[in-house]
Amino acid sequence: MRLLLCCYLVFLIYASFIPFHFNLDPNFVRWRIDIFFSHSLFRGIRHWSSTDVLTNILVYMPLGFVMTGSWYTRRKSNGSRTLPFAIGVVGLLIALAIELGQALSPYRSPSMLDAICNGFGTFIGATLSYHLLPALEGTLGTRV
Repeated sequence: MRLLLCCYLVFLIYASFIPFHFNLDPNFVRWRIDIFFSHSLFRGIRHWSSTDVLTNILVYMPLGFVMTGSWYTRRKSNGSRTLPFAIGVVGLLIALAIELGQALSPYRSPSMLDAICNGFGTFIGATLSYHLLPALEGTLGTRV
């Protein structure tokens, strides 16, 4: 499961930085980071797209699932109820790092709203897998 987690993280990073053209000019980077922290959330809330929000949530749900699966052990099947929340926070931090990295690319638009949706998608995936993984150890797992 940890190998799957690493592969999915590589996929997310790859998909987030296509076409891999970066501008490292300090003025450009400073301008893009300023837009990311000051304007992107307000602009994203005013002009949000339901397909964009839904896509960001759906793409990060598997991240929450594989993160939970990589930390899940049979002995701790009841586990901590805060695990989905913690994984959601980790997903949010990963999304913020990726969105900040997009500030280096003139072809990508970093958005605070996207990062929040990505963190929420990770939380949903972790919550679903938190309840699904124990069921997969029982009769549901043998049926699947």
